[in-house]
Amino acid sequence: MDDPLDPREAALRQLPLPYSLALRLRDAGVTDELLCDYLSIERDALPALLSLAQAKLAAALKIDEGRHGTRCRARHHLHHPTPCSRQMG
Repeated sequence: MDDPLDPREAALRQLPLPYSLALRLRDAGVTDELLCDYLSIERDALPALLSLAQAKLAAALKIDEGRHGTRCRARHHLHHPTPCSRQMG
C-alpha cells in the first residue's frame, strides 16, 4: 500500500511544471544560474517566477487543507450524527 503524500508534496504535484520544478530545485540547493538554465529563463525573471511559484504553492496548500478539514468534519459527524460543539467553520 502506498504511503500518503505529505501536504507540501501533494501541493507541489498540483502546480504547473515550471513552478514545481523551480521550487524543488531551489529546495535542493541548486544555484540561481543552474535554475535559470533548467527553466530556460533569464536571470532577471527568476525572482518573479519564484515568488509566483511560492504563491501558487501556498494557495494549493490552503485548498488541500480545506479539503482535509471537510473530510475530517464529515467523518466526525458520521460517528456523531447529533450536533456537537465541534467547530464547523
